[in-house]
Amino acid sequence: MRCLLVIPAFHESRRLPAYLRALLPGLERAHLDCEVLIVDDGSAPEEAGYIRDLAETLRAIFPRVREPLCLPRNRGKGGAVRAGWDLAEECDWVGFVDADGAVPVHEVIRLLTLATVRPARTAIFGSRVRMLGRRVERSTLRHLVGRFFALLVSFAVSSRVYDSQCGLKILPTSVLRRIEPWLRETGFCFDVEILAALETAGVAVEEVAIDWSDVPGTKVRLFRDTWRMAHALLRIARRRRTWMSSNVPTSRPTRPLPIGTIAPNSSCSWIASARRAP
Repeated sequence: MRCLLVIPAFHESRRLPAYLRALLPGLERAHLDCEVLIVDDGSAPEEAGYIRDLAETLRAIFPRVREPLCLPRNRGKGGAVRAGWDLAEECDWVGFVDADGAVPVHEVIRLLTLATVRPARTAIFGSRVRMLGRRVERSTLRHLVGRFFALLVSFAVSSRVYDSQCGLKILPTSVLRRIEPWLRETGFCFDVEILAALETAGVAVEEVAIDWSDVPGTKVRLFRDTWRMAHALLRIARRRRTWMSSNVPTSRPTRPLPIGTIAPNSSCSWIASARRAP
């Protein structure tokens, strides 16, 4: 399985270097066929220059690090991720992980390893839920705002996914190319649009509980960005009605699935893979 892992970065010269120096050796030790692409999302020239120099230094040690993609203007997190995914030629899987290091390296490796044994029509989403011994360190305010947004997501796109916004997702490239014509969102709500498109296309979404911790320096402004994301949800809900009327097969469970149940033909399934995955 060959994968392209995109790391979107906007003014991340302080947090990204330490994360890369932990992630890249971890991927090497796990013997995963995974290339890493940093996409600088229109940072200031000195920041973009630093990212280029950092990547060049790391490429001399880790050959699977690609030359960074530096966008001329800020597109938003979703726009940066999709710009990187456009370069996933000959890759079986694509994914992204946030640059802040909130997702530990061992969880990135665990989900990438999990993808190697999953069917080619299964997308894998990390999920910040305290279950099966996972550790989630998050401020009370961010947790409450996150749960309120998740409630809005469940109403807007009729999804049973617990956490649409976790910064670790992996999906088959063939599936991405199928849903790509539907994707429009370039901001933080692009995760929800991907989820809605996957479920509309009848693709199984497997949520995997992961360790996760808040990292200082977040780019998200809770109230401002939550308001913007609420508007984006309305746009996605309207577009989804159009998708539903197209000739795209869908497959939805008739009732919520219990935790630990595997339903390969359902559009969203909670699977207790955190206990079984290597």
